[in-house]
Amino acid sequence: MGRLYGKEAESLEFWLKGFGCAVFSNVRHWKNTPLTLQASVNRSFDEYHNRANKLRGELGVAKKTFENSTWKGFVNVSLTAEQKEAYNVWDIQDSDVWDGLATYGEKGYKFSLTYNATNANWVAAYTGTEDAGKNAGYAVTGFASDPYNAARVLLFKVSAILPDVWKDYKPLPQDAIG
Repeated sequence: MGRLYGKEAESLEFWLKGFGCAVFSNVRHWKNTPLTLQASVNRSFDEYHNRANKLRGELGVAKKTFENSTWKGFVNVSLTAEQKEAYNVWDIQDSDVWDGLATYGEKGYKFSLTYNATNANWVAAYTGTEDAGKNAGYAVTGFASDPYNAARVLLFKVSAILPDVWKDYKPLPQDAIG
């Protein structure tokens, strides 16, 4: 693509293609400093959106704003035992997780990664922005004891469990209290 659209487009395309590997490397590097890791991953996703928009500009394609003005709520997706088994054998690994999340980001979803010091868990979340169409205003989370698996659980939920329209998801019946 770069040769057709110039050196700037080529440089942006190269950076975007290396995104997953770079984030995977940063997660390993900062694993012992949760707040730095959290900031690094969130900054990386913001930079991904900035560079993708620059590439759109170079290609003459409309830029995305990733704004969300309408909060509608969380879509609760608790993994069943069977879904956890499927997750454990799922063939998406390493940098492919971060690339997969970036792909959803390009569809209008805002990614965030946070560390919860109270229970020593990581929470990865997607919130549908106005560009997400029917999922605008809805959020889905994945959590785990490490940032990589929190992100991987989130990707599994949005790509293997949830329907295209998140609010149409029907969770299995749960206990009356919890």
